[in-house]
Amino acid sequence: MNDSELAGRVAVVAGGSKGTGPEEVAEVTAFLASPRAAAVAGAEYTVDGGTVRAV
Repeated sequence: MNDSELAGRVAVVAGGSKGTGPEEVAEVTAFLASPRAAAVAGAEYTVDGGTVRAV
């Protein structure tokens, strides 16, 4: 998969929700890849612009 194809997939996934774009997905990804997330294990994150009302 090249960068253009990946960007298109991210846009489709992230673009489906109001207020959510590739930048928000990238921020969560960057956090999870950083040392600040060293204690995070077995978690699932939904980046949807707050459209989910309950967990």
